[in-house]
Formats: sequence, C-alpha cells, structure tokens
Amino acid sequence: MDYYEKNRILEDFSITAASADDVRKMSAMHYRSLGRQPYAAAWKLCHKTLMGSAFITYPIGIITYAMPLLNCASRRQAAGDFFSIPDKRLRLERLNQCVRRISRVIIDPRFRGLGLAARLVRETMPLLNVPVIETVSVMGSMGRFFERAGMRKIDIPPRPQARLLADQLVQAGIPEDLWTDAAEAAAQIRALPSFAREPLEKAVERFLGPYGRRRQMPEGLARLRFVLSRLNARPAYFVWFHPQLPLTK
Repeated sequence: MDYYEKNRILEDFSITAASADDVRKMSAMHYRSLGRQPYAAAWKLCHKTLMGSAFITYPIGIITYAMPLLNCASRRQAAGDFFSIPDKRLRLERLNQCVRRISRVIIDPRFRGLGLAARLVRETMPLLNVPVIETVSVMGSMGRFFERAGMRKIDIPPRPQARLLADQLVQAGIPEDLWTDAAEAAAQIRALPSFAREPLEKAVERFLGPYGRRRQMPEGLARLRFVLSRLNARPAYFVWFHPQLPLTK
C-alpha cells in the first residue's frame, strides 16, 4: 500500500461518542472481559465503506476513560507534588477534577497496523477537558501507540518480590531468555536439588502475594507459566498534559 492509498483509506474513518452498547460489543475483541468495569467517557472509531449502492458506517475501534486511581507512584514522578495531599478526601477530589485514565483501547484486528489506535488516543484526550490523561500498560513495549499519540512513557520499576524471584531464577541456572518457555523452565527446576528449589519456591510464593486467588495455585506448569508471564511483563506508565490546561492549585 503506497502513501496516497493509505491516506485515502484513513479519510474513511471518523470518531464519535460511543454508547454503552458500542463499548460492550467492541469489548468482545479484548483479551480481558469488560465485566463491571466502570468508565467515565467513551468514543468509537467508525469506518465508512460502500455496501452495494450506499455507504454504511460501523465501529471498528473503541476507547474508554475511567476516573483515576487514588495511588499511583509514577504519577508523582510525572506531576511532582501537585497531587501529594495528606488528606485522602482532598487528594481524591483534586484527582477527580484534574485526571482521567485510559482504561481500554480496542481496534478491530482487521484494521490494525494503520496507526488507528494512536489516532483514537490523540484525538480524544483533549475532549476530556482535564489537565492530565494517564494510563498504565501491563506490557509497556506493547503500548508504543500511546507514545505515538503524544504521551510520555515512564517505566515502572519491578516490585521487590519480582527482583528477588528474577535473581533466584538466574542463580538456579534459568536465565531470562528461558522465561518465555515455561515447559523448559519447569524441566530445569525439577532437575534442581531440593536445597536449590526451596528458596526458589519461597520467592514464587512471595511474588504471588498480590495476585489474589492466584496465590492458591498448586505448584506445577500452569502456575509457573502464569508467574513467568507476569515476570516477563514490563509495565509502563504513560501521561499526557493538556497544553491549554496547566495544573494550578
């Protein structure tokens, strides 16, 4: 596809407000169920195409914005002490006035690779009329479109439990390039002597601490696959400041 053809195709897209039904239908394409996740605003990306003798428009993308989380360590790195208010009620009040969080971006797989996710983010962020837009991508490397939309990326350092587990795996002779192959890593762990497996098992238990019911997973391949998938994730915080709405107390 040449430059002119691509730009002609991009002219056939438009962004409008999304209904709850639009969000529900598009969320079927997401890897996480929508469930009861609340959102504050939503927009859809629509494609216009000729069907027979008439043009039809249908949604092929969705973005939802939610209210901000109370605590976010990377927010302070981005905004300084602006939200560092000791009183929790006053802090939440300021956050709700100034911040919205991108909670979901979905593009129909048939239309990926055209830069549409970045466009959806870039064109809807100003519509919120708040000084700060933020989001966290569990796998920061997969959120490059946030940067292309104009957001700043801040890498989130791993939890102490993640660093401990990573160190234990390396010390046990299981380097990082094996963490994508749970079956091979499991085989190597089984081959370890018991005195080497014990500290590794304790590190896994500590690592699973924040994961709710996952903490109760029995030792085995399924648990190791989950642990390694989380360990391989490199979360990142993305933030955008509205150029016409500076943060003022």
